[in-house]
Amino acid sequence: PLPAPGQTPADRVAPLAGKGYRHFEVYYAAAGSGAVIHTINPRLFPDQIVYIANHAEDKLVFFDLSFLPLVEKLAGQLKTVKGFVLMTDRAHMPKSTPIAGLLCYDEIVDAENGDYTWPQFDENTASSLCYTSGTTGQPKGAELTHANLRRNVDAIVGFMEFDENAVLLGALPLFHSFGQTCIQNATVSVGGSFVLLPRFTAEDAFKLMEAHHVTYFAGVPTMYFALLH
Repeated sequence: PLPAPGQTPADRVAPLAGKGYRHFEVYYAAAGSGAVIHTINPRLFPDQIVYIANHAEDKLVFFDLSFLPLVEKLAGQLKTVKGFVLMTDRAHMPKSTPIAGLLCYDEIVDAENGDYTWPQFDENTASSLCYTSGTTGQPKGAELTHANLRRNVDAIVGFMEFDENAVLLGALPLFHSFGQTCIQNATVSVGGSFVLLPRFTAEDAFKLMEAHHVTYFAGVPTMYFALLH
């Protein structure tokens, strides 16, 4: 159960993950249920991850199997975290781990029947939280509301002329400004398709573009450089 908007700060839910459908599910489940999704950049130094998790007062950490050693190392320093969820199936859960009560993502999802009533709340309710990187001093947090994201989506849909036929290749990390300023939100909001590329290479990008008839690609300069060459 979550507190009513405006009474106390909503729970911070922190995925420490790459690009995958489970991360995408957590992204929407947290914000849509009234919690705040706090995307953690796994490329930060470990002490910075500890700092931002404690500063944000994260309550739950969802993480990929590849980050298990990192989370095992840092778990004891995350003062406000009440639970850890490994985003995998039972077959890939570790046989032993120092993380007490480690939960299996697929088991949590499979235990539910999908009958959930999404809450209604003010558009100015906080939805997302991310921290800077590459700045002086400790990372700084920036919190966005549902209204912020909705207006961002409206602008992208209008400018890019997205519709239900749009197919976006998601090459950017989901922790990177919420997938490069929420462009994936714009795609799915109009009923388009979102194709995830777990790890970018030009060869894999071209293969997915052809296989899924991709119509939109959003990247950073280094990605375009690789595609052009």
